[in-house]
Amino acid sequence: MASLSKTAKAYRIVFIHPGDRRRRAIYLPLTSKAGELDKWKSHIEHLVVCAGDKSQVPHAATVRWLGGLSDAQHGKLVKADLVEAREAQRVYTLREHLDDYVRRQSTLSNWTESTHWRFGQTVNIVIRYFGADRPLRSIAHSDAVDFNVWLRTPAARMLKHGDAEKTDRLSENTILKRMKDVRAIFADALTLKRINTDPFDQKKFKKTDGAAEDYVTVTPEMFQALLARCPDQEWKAIMAFARYAPARIASEIAELTWDCILWDLNQVRMATPKTRRYKGKTEKIIPLWPELRRELEPLFEEPGRPQKLSHEKIFTIHLTQGEHTNLRTDLARFIKRAGLPNFTYKDMRKTRATELAERLPAHQAAYYGGHDEKIARKHYWKIKGDSHAQALAAMATPPELVAQKVAHSEAIQGSLPQLQVENSPQLASLAISECTYSDPNGTRTRVTGVKGRCPNR
Repeated sequence: MASLSKTAKAYRIVFIHPGDRRRRAIYLPLTSKAGELDKWKSHIEHLVVCAGDKSQVPHAATVRWLGGLSDAQHGKLVKADLVEAREAQRVYTLREHLDDYVRRQSTLSNWTESTHWRFGQTVNIVIRYFGADRPLRSIAHSDAVDFNVWLRTPAARMLKHGDAEKTDRLSENTILKRMKDVRAIFADALTLKRINTDPFDQKKFKKTDGAAEDYVTVTPEMFQALLARCPDQEWKAIMAFARYAPARIASEIAELTWDCILWDLNQVRMATPKTRRYKGKTEKIIPLWPELRRELEPLFEEPGRPQKLSHEKIFTIHLTQGEHTNLRTDLARFIKRAGLPNFTYKDMRKTRATELAERLPAHQAAYYGGHDEKIARKHYWKIKGDSHAQALAAMATPPELVAQKVAHSEAIQGSLPQLQVENSPQLASLAISECTYSDPNGTRTRVTGVKGRCPNR
């Protein structure tokens, strides 16, 4: 065991080393606080036990404590022969840290293929900008600022798409996602002490949790016009899942089989790849909405084709690459043919999420959308253009209802005795035999046989 004492110049922790049974001492400055001294004494006692029994290893708390010591403090323990000397701090390159970060996070968070693919884009864009062999510590805050600006230039878009396409820069949502990923990468490097300061520190950058952008409301009329331009029934069913399920396209419909459609129960069982790493969120069960059934039944009973098997996938023509199939280009073509304003699958999903929130309890609407209420309020639900008129109509009282309430109130008043009118003769003549307030302080005392009004009223 170790003992703690105070000398004229320092605090002293004394212990017997089990290796040679010699008395050792570690000195700490007089400015040390009581809690800090207790930690030193406790961890030193544990290290002494470990030094005497090589089969024991330091506890996780002691390892964390050792990692937080300065080189000078750690040197005192080395001199006392309780720990080994620290190695010279390794200089990590950007590529080494990125590979290590992806390996650890993909295992701990159980990344899906789509998450691997998305984060791979972030890794690629960071390496192309900074260089794979650049030392991690050499990236300063000024470099982070320049990177944030560069993401908004045509060069960043060309790196991802190969051409400028319709716009000269990446979308704001994409930029915010890239910055969020990069901030996580460098925050991890700071935690592991591979860098001394975080160049992408939140305090120095505007917080980038996601873009609070508006979206196109896809009305039922717009959806019908879109269906009219779909070339076959499978496309119509895909659009119905996007607009009314609402499903993530194409990850949540890629593996759908016909036994997932519970016709008798009016339900659909859907896997949710995006949230399956969370406990209890591997799938969701949604109602078989009438708009969804209307497009699924003709696909199930398609004339001229063999009867569908229960284990057969629903979408066999247009989702040949599973959840990675690109359906966006086809949607844009159908929209153009229908003469509609441009919108995305996510716009249809958000439109449906808002409709459900208007008609169902919040927790139920969020569940059908495949997210929680916090995410739904931030990214999905919105006040539509006609919501104000609907609110006025819902809160307004019809004139006939007002007249009915007035008549009812008059009838009730006519049936009441006139005794309720304050200061009326009838009220003054009522016998008060239960109580009276005779005390000056208003204390209620029971007095029997007293008639007339309470004197203190």
